[in-house]
Amino acid sequence: MSAPALKGNELSQEEELWLGAVLAACKAHNVTPKSKYEAACYALVCKGNAKAAVNRIVKVQKFEFDEKLHEYTNEEALAFLEKSLPGAFLPAGRNLEGLVTFGMGAADFDVNKMSGDRAQSLMFKANLLMYDGLTSTIEDARKGCVFAMDTKGLGWHNFSMEIEKKSSKLYQDGYPIKIKAMFMINPPLILSVFIKICKVFLKKKLRDRMKNIKSEALPEHFDMSELPTELGGTFDTPFRAWLQAGLARRAASVKEFGAI
Repeated sequence: MSAPALKGNELSQEEELWLGAVLAACKAHNVTPKSKYEAACYALVCKGNAKAAVNRIVKVQKFEFDEKLHEYTNEEALAFLEKSLPGAFLPAGRNLEGLVTFGMGAADFDVNKMSGDRAQSLMFKANLLMYDGLTSTIEDARKGCVFAMDTKGLGWHNFSMEIEKKSSKLYQDGYPIKIKAMFMINPPLILSVFIKICKVFLKKKLRDRMKNIKSEALPEHFDMSELPTELGGTFDTPFRAWLQAGLARRAASVKEFGAI
C-alpha cells in the first residue's frame, strides 16, 4: 500500500502481513469481504488471526442475510431511527484518551417500537451504519471506541432478550469494532438485573468494560464539549450529519486501500 492520503490510515509492517494473511484465508475459503479496507479492520481486531477474521466476516454476512438487511436502504434505517427511536443515538466526539466516542439514550430504546421483523432489521442496519462511522479510519479501528450511555429512566420497556442476544453477535465476535469501555451514566438498580440476565451470552471481558459512573464524574473521562447535550455536554451534531461525515471518511479509506 502506498503512503496514505487520509490521516490515520497507516498500517505497520506487521499489520500489512496480517492483512495479507486475512485476504489469503478469505480466498481459500471463498469468502469475500466488502472491501480491502474492511479486511484490514478485521485483521487488526483479530491481531493477525486469519481464521478468526474469516469467521467474523462470515458471521456478519450471515447476520445481514438472516435479518434481511439488504432489503432496506440506509435512508430507510435513518428515517426509522428519527421517527421511532429519537434520542437513542447520540453522536459525540472523543474521550480524553482520543478514542472516538458515541452516546446513547437507553430509555429511548423502546422495544415496543422495535417489534416485528422490519423494525428490527432497520434498527440492526442503523447499528451497523453507526459501527461503520466509528471505524472510518484504520487508527480508530485499531484503537477502539467508547460508549457513554444515559441510563436515566431505564425500564422493562427498554429490554428484549431477543434483541440483546442478536445484537451481541455483532459487537462481540462479529463486526470489527473494539469496544474499550461502556460508561453507564447514573445507572438505576434495574440495570444490574438486565446485565445479570444477559450474562449467559455477554462475555466477561465486555462486562468488565461496563463502568457505572455518576454524571458529575464525566469530566474525568471526557471534555464536556465532546459529549452530546443530552449527557450534559455541548456536542450537538445530529446523528444524520455525524453519520454522513463518518461514511464519507470511510469511503475515502476504502478508496485509498483499493480493490481486493
